[in-house]
Amino acid sequence: MIEIREFLKSMDREVNTRFSGTNRIIQWFRNNFFQSESPDTLSHLYLNTDPHNSWANLGYWKNTAEYSSACRELARQLGSDAGLDSWHKVLDLGFGCGDQILVWCKDFGVSSENITAINSSKLQYHFAEKKLTELGLSAYLICSDLRTLSKMQSSERDRILCLDSAYFFPDQQKAYKECFRILRPGGILASAQLIYNDQKLSVWKSLLRILICIIARIPSKSRMTSEELSSMLKAEGYSIQKLERIEKEVFSGFSNFLKINLPLLKGKIPPGLANRYSSFGEFLGSELCAEFFQFVVFCAKKD
Repeated sequence: MIEIREFLKSMDREVNTRFSGTNRIIQWFRNNFFQSESPDTLSHLYLNTDPHNSWANLGYWKNTAEYSSACRELARQLGSDAGLDSWHKVLDLGFGCGDQILVWCKDFGVSSENITAINSSKLQYHFAEKKLTELGLSAYLICSDLRTLSKMQSSERDRILCLDSAYFFPDQQKAYKECFRILRPGGILASAQLIYNDQKLSVWKSLLRILICIIARIPSKSRMTSEELSSMLKAEGYSIQKLERIEKEVFSGFSNFLKINLPLLKGKIPPGLANRYSSFGEFLGSELCAEFFQFVVFCAKKD
């Protein structure tokens, strides 16, 4: 741990010397490296002003400034791009606290009995189970990591959906290989996810991006550019129907939401968590974030 801290100090000095405007990003790194918020907690509940909502994604902010609405719209965008229909049998990978399952059912007419959903977080699993039971929905929820995909039958799903979750997969290629097997011919894998920006970075900025991914707990095998993502999908046998960048409707919207609303949540949200959200929002709205990352929606078909 001492060696890591000394390395970070030297990294701090070097980056601040070489690049202007990164001081606050490095400060965020120092403050959060040993206390980052895991994506499998319930901390996002503080951002949902309506107690009936429990969304946890970055949102699609084109026509809204409200968190739950933006999260719901991102789910709708994914379902629409996937061509989701009422007769489809759906597999949802990373279902959060269950809100997106309501979108698949209510907005696209999918029967909850035709939805299987996987989440490795016990906290979120139990929260979603209670929520859906109270609403009379019978989606089959599985609390497990993605190794459970290997136990699923081949050619049994029409749509596999990953809503702002795939970049947390331990190994995206391995997961998408299993998804290809599970999909029926003509079935579609659709994902809304963070990826690397394609532009070439200097050594120090490349290292800084890696360190930020460590903070965010993005596994090394799920860090890739759009070109690498496309190549990976094609190698597994998919034909890419769509690969669209939407970060302009994602990053700045969530950043502005946090900037405006965190002061209003003072006293309601733990100070440490508020500080982490504040720093994350500042980074998300920065030029450095735009230089490092993209947010895309893709649809890949099993022919």
